[in-house]
Amino acid sequence: MPYPNVEPHLQQIAEAAKEFIENRFNVKNPKIGKELDPDIHWQPTLHWKNKTGFIGCEVSGRPFRPIVEIAFGGITSKGLPVTIFIAYPSAPAIPLKDFNEDIEMAKRYGIGLISISDDLKGTIQHRGVSVPLFISPPDFSKFKNSVRPMIMSAYEDFIDGNPTGGVQKLGQLVESAMVHLGTQARKKGTFAKGGFSPSKYYPQANLIDEMMAERIIDNGILGRCRGFSDDRGSVSHSPKSLKAAIKVERLLKDCFVSGLRILEELPEAMTVKGYKFRV
Repeated sequence: MPYPNVEPHLQQIAEAAKEFIENRFNVKNPKIGKELDPDIHWQPTLHWKNKTGFIGCEVSGRPFRPIVEIAFGGITSKGLPVTIFIAYPSAPAIPLKDFNEDIEMAKRYGIGLISISDDLKGTIQHRGVSVPLFISPPDFSKFKNSVRPMIMSAYEDFIDGNPTGGVQKLGQLVESAMVHLGTQARKKGTFAKGGFSPSKYYPQANLIDEMMAERIIDNGILGRCRGFSDDRGSVSHSPKSLKAAIKVERLLKDCFVSGLRILEELPEAMTVKGYKFRV
């Protein structure tokens, strides 16, 4: 099958990439060299559309192509759920330094990478994430040492194909911090009402509501924790349509950013009230 705009020596790479993506993601019948969307003006080598989004694949002799930067901007503006992959020969045809810089550039945009070996076998080197979900790396130095490794792990999950898992990791940190806060406040006698007991499971929403009622720490940040708890639940279900996918992706991104903000600000909010930040 000929692939327009793909150099002759990369035609087999394109065919191998097609077979790999179809088997890996259970998609069929790609559009070849066709515009993904009239408002985006990008014609990937291959693209597939299913009920909840798109997969686009650019075939290249190296792991990055400038056209992807242009596509990235258009997709982000429209908010379409599009995961982009670049498929390339695993044996570098360019200097190793340039090859590695390409890989880092692709990851910087959340682009997936598929290397195709000499025997035309595909391997995912980077899963990538749907373009509207991409978040630039936060300044990890802003976070406490005790939570920094988990936050870094959550971010890696988020941009490498598991955004829900990334949100849940942040959620576990916030939930644990709330339990420790409630436990300390009980011991100090500043949290006297409600049914929370440190030794038993207690619904997170109830715990936060009760701590807000007694103003254990600043209610602004407790309110964000409460909203974050609700949002976590709303993004845990898989969308069934393109419209639902657009909404879920927006919520996932907002939820992750909110979790980062909470974990940056919560330690100080607890310290000023005489509590220790623990997770």
